Amino acid sequence: MSMKSSVSDIIKKVRQIEINAWRKSQNKLLGNYHSHLKGQGMTFSEVRPYTYGDEIRRMDWNKTARFREPFVKVMEEEREMNVLFVVDVSKSMEYGSRTAYKIETGVEIAAAIGLSGVKNGDKIGLIQYDNGIRNYLPPKKGMSHFLAVLSKMLQGPFTNIPAEQDKVPAIMQNLSPRNSYIIWISDFAQIPDSKSIGILAKKNNLVAIHLQDEKEISIPKIGWVHFRDSETGELTFCNTSSSQFKSGYEEKMNNHREQVESRFSSANAKHVRVNSGEDFYPKLYQIFT
Repeated sequence: MSMKSSVSDIIKKVRQIEINAWRKSQNKLLGNYHSHLKGQGMTFSEVRPYTYGDEIRRMDWNKTARFREPFVKVMEEEREMNVLFVVDVSKSMEYGSRTAYKIETGVEIAAAIGLSGVKNGDKIGLIQYDNGIRNYLPPKKGMSHFLAVLSKMLQGPFTNIPAEQDKVPAIMQNLSPRNSYIIWISDFAQIPDSKSIGILAKKNNLVAIHLQDEKEISIPKIGWVHFRDSETGELTFCNTSSSQFKSGYEEKMNNHREQVESRFSSANAKHVRVNSGEDFYPKLYQIFT
């Protein structure tokens, strides 16, 4: 589907994604998602008189002083979460050589995860970025808001400005409540530095969805070809039938993927690679268990 589709085409696509996500994810993924988030935080519930065995750190000292008898704060598990999709909208996300662009695969992944969040009563939000914020939809509850998030993800805007991944933590600083569940969707053409990833992972539950296309991994032998950098517009003339060129290119791409994975892993953040058009559900099941 073209990224320049009409509003009616976008709505139709979102509805189809919604239906497919429900069919494929409503059983196992919903359960995994809920159990994975369970216990991520505690929130204040009420105050009651102290009883033997209560933890001292739960004491409500203000009320204890006021009534001259000990009171403790009762905490309960915080089940409601803020799920924030942080989505790269640089031009390279519009690329796809098979049945879907990278961004379309990203939207389908967001649909699967987000529907689980809606079912759990969570708030869903969206940040779109390149070298700065392009769109922000604050986290809210409800299916209508979630469908608006998916629609905005499909619409873009997709810019020719290269994404600056190291700016994401600064973008997030004032927009994301602490302990949010952040789903970072990008092709990571620029590799974020370890410090940036560590800042996000320390304050939030971070999952990186690394989108790629099979033609970006291995180029077919089709002779001399002009390659255009989708983000900068730069043209390069290459001989794809050259074994030296192919091996050098594939080695470079392998090193790139390994660096991305290594940096997320070192920050104890979850990371998964998905090809455009791939059946990604088995990989989602793994990261949410």
